[in-house]
Amino acid sequence: ELKNQYSLLNPVNDMKKLMFSKNATYLAAVHDRTIVWNLSTKYVATHNYGHGIAFDNHQNDLLTVFEHGGVKTWNLTDPKDVQYSPFSALAANTRDVNSDTFISADGSQVQSWNPTNWTLTNQVALEENFSSLEHVRSATVTLSPDGSKVMAKTGIDRVYMWDTLTGSQLKKFDQTFDGLEVLALAADNVRLLMGFSDGHVRIYDVWSEQEIDDLQVYTEKIASFTFLTEKSRVIVTSESGLIKILDFSDSKIS
Repeated sequence: ELKNQYSLLNPVNDMKKLMFSKNATYLAAVHDRTIVWNLSTKYVATHNYGHGIAFDNHQNDLLTVFEHGGVKTWNLTDPKDVQYSPFSALAANTRDVNSDTFISADGSQVQSWNPTNWTLTNQVALEENFSSLEHVRSATVTLSPDGSKVMAKTGIDRVYMWDTLTGSQLKKFDQTFDGLEVLALAADNVRLLMGFSDGHVRIYDVWSEQEIDDLQVYTEKIASFTFLTEKSRVIVTSESGLIKILDFSDSKIS
């Protein structure tokens, strides 16, 4: 059932990240810049930076934008109010839902940060990392929604999973995945979503490596996954900016 529909000004192609605020007032997207839409007023604000985004867990009008070399906290009620904090923004970023800690990761390390003063609270090297052995593209590095796991696809199309607190390797897939573009681990830390260059989304049990489902979502490259508040629903975008919502509890596309 379609309950609402928006035609967005300034549509974005090849989105790296798409995210709604918890009260669904704002929609933010990252491409080569950050764009935020207010879905009530249709107001559009842009900034010429952006590597990752995260809405504040408590204040829906605060958006943190990650970029190489630092983070900017953007007060969306006053777009001119931008606070900058220097820190090493890595390939994937998320916010711990329990402690509000910001967690960043790439193919070699995980960092945890206190967002109040942006002090580094934890840093660990990933066991059997690929910083020098194999190329890890930022698009194929992902953190679980709770920040407890980090996953990456290496240059030889193999998928790995690590514990973010200790850096220990939890899983190394036996099979390889040609054409894999993006990864997303569901909130249950069991179901792994993989988006491919042919538009397919495949769902795997991350521990058994069993394929649960294979869905033809688009006929072009999958660009990003973004989980909604409902833990079994995810926004799937394509490289040309198309958006679909996938309910992977029963594998229905809406």
